Amino acid sequence: MKTYSIYFSPRGSTKKICNSLAKHFSEFVEVPIDKSPLPDLSEDDLVILAMPVFYGRIPKYARNILENFQGKGASLVILAVFGNRAYDDALMEMKLLFSERGFKLLGAGAFVSRHSIMRNVASNRPDEFDFKELELFAHALKEKLQTSARDDFEFPGNIPLKPLRENKVFPKGDESCINCNICVKECPVGAIPATNPRDTHEDLCISCMRCVEICPVLCRSIGEAEENLERRIHDLVITPKKNETYL
Repeated sequence: MKTYSIYFSPRGSTKKICNSLAKHFSEFVEVPIDKSPLPDLSEDDLVILAMPVFYGRIPKYARNILENFQGKGASLVILAVFGNRAYDDALMEMKLLFSERGFKLLGAGAFVSRHSIMRNVASNRPDEFDFKELELFAHALKEKLQTSARDDFEFPGNIPLKPLRENKVFPKGDESCINCNICVKECPVGAIPATNPRDTHEDLCISCMRCVEICPVLCRSIGEAEENLERRIHDLVITPKKNETYL
């Protein structure tokens, strides 16, 4: 059996959570979907697949990559990584997507991480307690893996799924930009022009905030939009949310 840790992780939190679960199984193969090809699976394989939650859904960019991913009978654990508001339909979206592609659903989880846009929300998540919950989840998954039980549980989500929302915040650079072009190379959708890395092609940007995370001089941000968003949804994110697992 091979174990795969497959994720889209613009700011690193989703990778951290996915790998932290995968490490409790056999030596795993790490697959960031924006940088590596998806593996050719067999029915003996275990896939742990984690997606960040954007407005209650998985990113359209990631979904487009995963559309042709075939399970061939492999066992699948899906993880929705959300910024302390809600994961809404993200788990349901993944279930619907992969149940049609030959995967057998072993388990599902929703785990809290730092908010991708509002850096002060859940800024210390995942923490030691989250990692302990991931460890306990792994033990439960291992036990279930020894049985034939698959696709035998339910979790929250709507059918039809909530509509996709358009991105309305776009990070840009300021005068402190040093033209290092790291953001240009790392943007998963090529939304930052090499000729002017302070700018952002809003028609391409998916607001994943990777450029904000990796800028060595912290010149990229969404400006006042971050404070405005924080004020608008303050009551929804102020109380620490609990992780949820389903078997």
